[in-house]
Amino acid sequence: GANTYYGRFTYDGRVSFEKELFHGHGDEAQFPPPDAPSHYAWPEDEGIPTNEWIGFKFVVKTLPDNGSVLLELYRDLTDGRNGGDWEKVLEFIDTGEWYVEAEEGICNDFPHNKILFTPGFVFIRNDFIDEAEYKNFSIREIT
Repeated sequence: GANTYYGRFTYDGRVSFEKELFHGHGDEAQFPPPDAPSHYAWPEDEGIPTNEWIGFKFVVKTLPDNGSVLLELYRDLTDGRNGGDWEKVLEFIDTGEWYVEAEEGICNDFPHNKILFTPGFVFIRNDFIDEAEYKNFSIREIT
């Protein structure tokens, strides 16, 4: 099992969420879905600016009903001045209808699995680039 929510900024300016239940088996659930128009946080023809610090915040929160998970993506373009000016660029609530399709029926026992109680993982991933720089990276759990 993978049990992972992803918050993504892509280099062409798109933002999205993914949910993965079993790594290497089947497709991840995506929002916006692959057959829907993409959601852009920067002009579509420009992509993410280069040589500028961009703040990225991914919030994953179990809602008070304990049956839904709120996903939010924020960006800050001020380099964190005065705490930053955090703009929400995407939101989605996983109520259990966000189905993960997988080969060989591996997800059939978990068709509406929301990732609520399993241990979490945090990582940064960059594809198809030679260099990336990060600063002020932090992880917080609020209970």
